[in-house]
Amino acid sequence: MFTNRIRKYYPVFLLVMVVVLASAFMITTEEISRVALESQQDPATLALLQQIFPEADYYRHDKKTDIYTLYNNSRQEVGYAFYGESWGYRGTITVLVGLRDKETIENIVVISQNDDLSYWNKLKEQNFFSQFIELEVVECYPSYSWQPGGVDCISGATFSSKGVINAVRDAILEKIQYLD
Repeated sequence: MFTNRIRKYYPVFLLVMVVVLASAFMITTEEISRVALESQQDPATLALLQQIFPEADYYRHDKKTDIYTLYNNSRQEVGYAFYGESWGYRGTITVLVGLRDKETIENIVVISQNDDLSYWNKLKEQNFFSQFIELEVVECYPSYSWQPGGVDCISGATFSSKGVINAVRDAILEKIQYLD
């Protein structure tokens, strides 16, 4: 009689054990993944990336493609970031480009530039950089106020304007093929 009772409840017992063990495995795996991800985070890099994606809590850096994939606290992907360079008026302009997806620029951050302060201040004063916020990738080309579309070059700082635009566009064209 005792053996019949064991046989009767054996499938239920087995199923419960499988569920408990699978749950324990998933919790352990998630915790190990979180610890590994957090240990690889450079605070300065994360702070820089958060200038583009404030909601980003973690990132993965693919050394082969040099692309950062950013995640929020729920481990949902929020975007991608990568560096780009081009020539400005007096030297190289380096930017960090953030893409929400393959079609949309989230924002950019200028990392370094050597252009004259007077030209660079014109870009800042005329809100040149805000044109990149939520800009469609296909619209990332130099234009002028009399042309529709594109990123409006700032009169009197044309070389600096084009340097930033080219750095952003060239980086996107180089990296977009590697995005999911």
